[in-house]
Amino acid sequence: MVETQTRRQSKRQQQRREDIEIEEDRMSELSDNLLHHILSFLNAKEAVQTCILSKRWINLWKTLSTLTLSVDHFSTEESFEQFISMLLSLRDHSTDIHSLVFHFQWTHVLSRDLYLKTIEYAFSHNVQHFQILYTAVKHLPSCFFSSHTLTSLNLTGKDLMVPSGYYQIFPSSHSFNLPALTTLYLKHLSFSCNDDDDGSVVDPFSTFNMLNTLIIDRCVLRGNAQNLRISCTKLLNLTIRMYGCYSTITKPDFKIFFGLELYAPTLHSFVFNGADYIPKFVGSKTKTKTVLSSIKHLTIHLKYCSCFEENPVNLFNLLVELANIVLSRIHPLFKADELPSFCNLKSLNIEAPRPSSVPTNMVDFLLQNSPSAKVHIIENETF
Repeated sequence: MVETQTRRQSKRQQQRREDIEIEEDRMSELSDNLLHHILSFLNAKEAVQTCILSKRWINLWKTLSTLTLSVDHFSTEESFEQFISMLLSLRDHSTDIHSLVFHFQWTHVLSRDLYLKTIEYAFSHNVQHFQILYTAVKHLPSCFFSSHTLTSLNLTGKDLMVPSGYYQIFPSSHSFNLPALTTLYLKHLSFSCNDDDDGSVVDPFSTFNMLNTLIIDRCVLRGNAQNLRISCTKLLNLTIRMYGCYSTITKPDFKIFFGLELYAPTLHSFVFNGADYIPKFVGSKTKTKTVLSSIKHLTIHLKYCSCFEENPVNLFNLLVELANIVLSRIHPLFKADELPSFCNLKSLNIEAPRPSSVPTNMVDFLLQNSPSAKVHIIENETF
């Protein structure tokens, strides 16, 4: 009986080994392009570790064009630096870098050199998508500001609500030569006026002639600036998320509340998340078109706070500005008689703690000139 069970176990183990070998063979039959695609979902450390799977995988990481380098994937900063040095020295240098995600905080001279070396390597290998977290913007190498291949840029500084640490200033638009850039994401950065700017207006995007998607996430103005100007003739998608009324910044010369000047004649989609603040919108205006007249999809996400009681005119003026364009979402903050009448309303999404809390007369007022508009009441207990 014991001998029979032993034989059965041996057969099962043999079968498992054969299944594994078959599976390995199937993986080995995949093309390099498909294997590279699979590896692109891993961070760089994990991609290198795949070399132990089989001889077929041993050098695949050297030609990987998508790299995610993060100090969070290592137990110490020193081991992270050693890994980067190894990666850059052993990588196949004839392979371009398509995408680089880089999370690296240098704290001493060696780290700074490696920080610069990694960025320079990426840009010398025609990087197209570049994302850097907790960046030391003022220490970016000169190659960063001039690239004919870069199409997407993501810069994230340290949260400005954190009292410790450094504050990053987004460079002047005239510092950049990025003719292919189409997507720009900026988070936790500050904007300050250039020497040739109006003293009250910051204009950081005027040289990005191909920009079609811009995301500004909790950024601030610095110094005497009062308005942020967004002047992009080909901009299609704009997302702005601002700090709220109860945010506190330790730097007295930083402004979390500021106006927006929009000069974007082709703007198609606009998402605004003010938490509890709505800025003043200004911009170009003609007899037939307003600053936001090209918008087809608008999302406004606000929460009620005392700021609206003190100065509700900004939100009211924005709604008036949008009265004749398609509105996709609005939060019920005012009484019906305070809101404009929407002539071309296609759909209305209302978020409220419960459906019964939405005033019927307000909905009727909004729909009086658009009876065919679809209404969706979304229950959200956080409001």
